[in-house]
Amino acid sequence: MQARLQEIVSAPGEGRKVSVFGTLLTIRVASATSGGDFAVWEDSGPPGYGPPRHLHLNVDEAFQVLDGHYRVWCDGRTYELGPGAMAMVPKGTPHAFRCLGPGPGRLLT
Repeated sequence: MQARLQEIVSAPGEGRKVSVFGTLLTIRVASATSGGDFAVWEDSGPPGYGPPRHLHLNVDEAFQVLDGHYRVWCDGRTYELGPGAMAMVPKGTPHAFRCLGPGPGRLLT
């Protein structure tokens, strides 16, 4: 029997900080905390920041724009997203995103 997920509450900015692709991620919920079901992190970066095109074989990925503007490339299609917009990328789908600026951007992933 799988253990029941416990409540997780954190204040703004709380979480483990990890440097990835030259920017800082704040892990808000680690996958180990959710029994491997999901993870949640805050991703912020300057204009021009974004990972290279990639895909995830075993997990879906969703991200919501909290601040800034992003260009999202997903399986050959391009979208421009602003604050409040969200993208859902199914596992196995090539994707990438880039912060367009003019200031820094912030995503909840």
